[in-house]
Formats: sequence, C-alpha cells, structure tokens
Amino acid sequence: MRVAVVIPSYNVISTRGERVLDRCLRAIREQQSPPAEVIVADSSDDGTPQFIARCMPEARILHSAERMLSGRARNVGAEASSGDIVAFIDSDCVAAPSWVGAIERAFASHPDAHGVTGPVRADPAQNGIAQIDCILHLNHLAHFETAQWASRASTSNLAVRRHTFEELGGFAEDVVGNPDYLFTKRLTERYGPIRVEREAAVYHAGRDTVEGLLHHQRRFGHGFVDGRREDPTLPGAFAVRHPWLIPLLPLMRGTAIPARLARYNRRDLATLLSHPVLFARALGAWAQGIREGVRGGEIEWDLQRDEASEPGQDGAQLAQQSKENQM
Repeated sequence: MRVAVVIPSYNVISTRGERVLDRCLRAIREQQSPPAEVIVADSSDDGTPQFIARCMPEARILHSAERMLSGRARNVGAEASSGDIVAFIDSDCVAAPSWVGAIERAFASHPDAHGVTGPVRADPAQNGIAQIDCILHLNHLAHFETAQWASRASTSNLAVRRHTFEELGGFAEDVVGNPDYLFTKRLTERYGPIRVEREAAVYHAGRDTVEGLLHHQRRFGHGFVDGRREDPTLPGAFAVRHPWLIPLLPLMRGTAIPARLARYNRRDLATLLSHPVLFARALGAWAQGIREGVRGGEIEWDLQRDEASEPGQDGAQLAQQSKENQM
C-alpha cells in the first residue's frame, strides 16, 4: 500500500514562521512508516517553497504563480501523486510518528473504509491564545478521541483511497471555507462513515497573537458564508438567506462549543472558559466575517495585508491577560 502525503502551502513563512513549517516537514520525515512520496502544492510569494526544498529535498514541490485556495492546492497535489492512498495534512500541523502507519493499518483492516482520519489536537506547547484558536477551530472534532467512525473530518488530517477521491471529483476549488466539510459530506453520503484511528493523530499550531486569532475567526466567518452558498443544507444557512438573523449565530455557537467540550474534552472547556473576553471577541470577529461575506466583501488570507485587522495595542493587552489567566 503506497501512501502519498499532500501538503497545501501558501506563504507559511510570512504568516506562521519557519519553525511551524519546519516542525511539519520534520514530522513527516520521521514517520515510523515513511510515506511513498511527499507532494507540496504551493502558491507562495515569500520564499516558502525555497525553504521547503532546503528542509526536505525529497519532497516534490508544485509551485503556482497564481494564488491557489486550499481546495485547489489539494487537488493539484493529489492529481500529481502516484499513491493508492492520498493523505492530506496542513502545513501548520505536526503528525504523530505513528500517523502514516496507522493510516495504512486502518485501510488494511477495514477494506470497506474509503476514508481514514484521527484526532486533531492543539499543540500543548502553545500559549493560551493559540490554545483558544485551536479549540475554536477544532472543537467539532473533540469526539474523535473516543469515536471509531465519523461522518465528517478535517483536511488537516484526512486520508482517502485514490479511486474514491477521483470518483468524488476532489475538493471544491473556489470556496474559502468548508471544503473539508463539503468533501467529507459527499464521501460519507456515497460510501459510508470515515474510520477514526487514535494513533493517526496530528497536532495543530494555533495563531498565537490576538490579532492573528481574530483575523482567523473573521476568515472562518467568510468561509461559513461561502460553504453555505455552495451547500444550503449546511447548519446555519438560514442566516445567510436572512441576514437579520446573523446576531443569533454567535449566541448559538457560544453555547454549542462549551456544551460539546463538556461532553468530550473538559480540559479544553476549562481553557476556553478561563479566557472569557477572548472567547467573546472571537465570536464577534466570526460574526463580523459572516456579515462581510453576506455583503460580498473579501478578506485577505494574510493578516499582514489585511488593513482591517485589530490594532496591536489592544492585542498586547489581551495577550498579557492570557498570560495572567495561565498562571
């Protein structure tokens, strides 16, 4: 069984830093069961592909001068790969040493499974802000710590049989957010649930500044609108059709997340509730992104290029509060 690892990449050096990308690549190189190939689909303009070439000379880098959204980048990487299993991971994630091997064993043990995933955990070495970013981003996957099968998965940790990927036509290429939800929804509707393997875990690096976290949540808001225009059956689509109901969404999310964590991950719940101001501001930024998306506005992928990002003075104050809450 040949596993091809596909990593989408866009300006990782300027937005997340060399250390984040280096840890991702090093974890792939140090797999207990090495992948057959590693393909990076990149559209950076900040030196990221050159850094990848130095850190992982064996990786195949597919560079595009034209900006690729994540769905397009993953499709490009998958189409260029030769493995019969395509394993997707993000450039800001660190795979557990057992990741590739667990994927191989899961497909071998469950020949009827068309997709395999595993827990996506917050990097425990991060500061409080990055922990909150990951919790907001990943809380819908909290049940993966105990589940054996799932109806959806994140593309930060998803492996698919090649023929299944091709039959489904790959990821939606023109949506900012929810390409993983849209893809795995189609996958499970046609082929059944996705296998969850605890040893196929990855660790996610969150945004470690308040400005980065709030920008990330605004982007999520834009993606929320994008995904529901693509598939109106997704939860919350009513607010895209009736924008006057948007104020209900942060209230609904603000209660759903703690309820979910209370059931599946009480440690993350304690972390979230220890930062109430940051949690509230993140919900507000998410709702702002939804309003902007409904009005047809756009948001820069790169925080440094987004003139509407939060001012640094306020971010510094909240960062200090985060440190105090951790003491």
